[in-house]
Amino acid sequence: METESRTIEFEERNRVLVAVKKLCPRTAEITLKWQNEVAALRRVGGPDCISMLFDSDFGDLSIILRRETVRSLDSWITVHTRTCCLSVEESDVLWSQMADALAHVHAQDIIHDDVNPSNIMWDPETCKAVLIDFGAARYISPNCVVSFDPSGTPPYVPPEFLDKKKGVAGDVWALGATMLFVKRYIALPDGQWFLPNVFDQGQDRLELLEWFVEIQEVRRRVSGEDLLLIHALEVDLEKRISSSSLATKLRE
Repeated sequence: METESRTIEFEERNRVLVAVKKLCPRTAEITLKWQNEVAALRRVGGPDCISMLFDSDFGDLSIILRRETVRSLDSWITVHTRTCCLSVEESDVLWSQMADALAHVHAQDIIHDDVNPSNIMWDPETCKAVLIDFGAARYISPNCVVSFDPSGTPPYVPPEFLDKKKGVAGDVWALGATMLFVKRYIALPDGQWFLPNVFDQGQDRLELLEWFVEIQEVRRRVSGEDLLLIHALEVDLEKRISSSSLATKLRE
C-alpha cells in the first residue's frame, strides 16, 4: 500500500471560505483514493452536519470543501487530564447530530470508516457538529459486503476488526467510543498500536484486546440518560444498535 500525502490550504473562492485538500503523489492508487473520496462526498452531500463538497479537480487531485472554521473534538480538552470540556447539554446535542450524520451516510450505502474526535468539528457558538474527512469512506455492495483493509484510528476500531470485517456497525461503535470521551467516561485515548500488526500474535494485538476489555468495563458503568451508549458499544454485531435507530431514539 502506497503512502499518501495530503496538504490542506485555506482560501476564498467566490466570496466563500474553502479548504483545498490535495493528494499526492499522483499514482494509480492515490488517484483511485481521490476518486473514491470525491464520489463519496458527492453521494452523501446535503446535511449541514456533513462536510460539504464544493468542487474537485482531477488535474492536481484536489478536493474543494466548505471550510470549517472551528476546532475538532480532540482539541476540546482540559489539558492536564485530557478529558473533554463540553457541557452535558453540548455533548447531548453532538451525540444526536452525529447519529443523524451516520444515519444519512449509511442510507447512501456508504460507511465513513474513520469516525473519531479528530474528524468531528464542533462549534460552541451554534452548537453544531460536522463530520469531516471521507478519505477512508467506502461503498457497501448490494449484498452488504464491504471491502476490508487494516485502516482506521486504533482506539475506535470495533471488535469485528479482528475478524477482518467492516460495515455500518463499525461506524456506530466508533461513534460510541468517541462519545465515551465526549461524555467524560474516559480521557482522550492515545492508543498508537499499528493496526496491520493486530492480526499477528504480538504486542499490538494484545494492546487492542486489552483496550476492548477496558471499553466493556467502562460500558458497564454507563447509566442514566447515556444508556444508548451501551447499545452502540455492543460487541455482538446482531445486537448493536443501527445508526438509524440510534438517531431516532436520540430525537425522542
